[in-house]
Amino acid sequence: MKVFDSIISSVAHPMGPFSINRVMPQREITPVGAFVFLDHFDINATPEQMPTPDGSLAHPHRGIATLTYLINGEVTHLDSYGQMGSVSAGGMQWMKAGKGIIHDEWAKPVNNKFTGLQFWINLEAKGKADKPEYKAINNSQLPEIKIGKLASRLKVIVGEFNGVHSAIPSESEQVLLHLSLKAGEELNLPLNQNHDYAVFLASGRVDFGSEYLSELQHGFVKPETTSISISAREKSELFVYGGVKYGEPIVSGGPFIMNSERDLMAAYKDYQLGKYREIDYSLIQ
Repeated sequence: MKVFDSIISSVAHPMGPFSINRVMPQREITPVGAFVFLDHFDINATPEQMPTPDGSLAHPHRGIATLTYLINGEVTHLDSYGQMGSVSAGGMQWMKAGKGIIHDEWAKPVNNKFTGLQFWINLEAKGKADKPEYKAINNSQLPEIKIGKLASRLKVIVGEFNGVHSAIPSESEQVLLHLSLKAGEELNLPLNQNHDYAVFLASGRVDFGSEYLSELQHGFVKPETTSISISAREKSELFVYGGVKYGEPIVSGGPFIMNSERDLMAAYKDYQLGKYREIDYSLIQ
């Protein structure tokens, strides 16, 4: 019995002087619960080769929450509300853009590696007018449990799994899990049959019954699936995410995701009028 409706491979996408892997969306937004965007980055560079916080990469958001999760390296955040923080490998940054914010991020590779993922989570209409928020959460603050016969690790990044809850706010019933699988690990992962799910393989090779994912592939799980059988052919980093289906209209444009064309036009207009404030770079000196 097949697990996936479809399997896609990530696509290289320019990001400043580097290239990242765009997982979704590719042609059009295909939401997985409230998740609407996923980039994977795996950059080999020295700290000196990385962009500096000079404003050239600063950009706005509205109507979403962004979540940046690190596998290797360090990242620092600064935004137009004066919120600042840094996290390292195993940690994450969560930013609720709400009614509009401008932010900048700059990376520091460790051992010349900067690796991780960025998700966008679509806010419900009532949350799109909220004041922006930011949280930096280190590895030690994210709950982790042992799973499978070989005691692989499962980290709860968003939501709840098996009674274990994430350290960040959840705008609705959403979940994001990071499974660090040992080679040869086999397990059965329970799912909520009423939720949407997808699976992304950052590294390794994992079988799902008669199907499999190779490195940087992404599978959309079939509706009403109650569990997935996971078998790691080699050491693998697997992400499972999804949640209750997003039930409102989705209208996107650049860094903004709203519920109507009118709201989208208002998001651009407010940005042009300076309503998202400005970043004070003197805070990092």
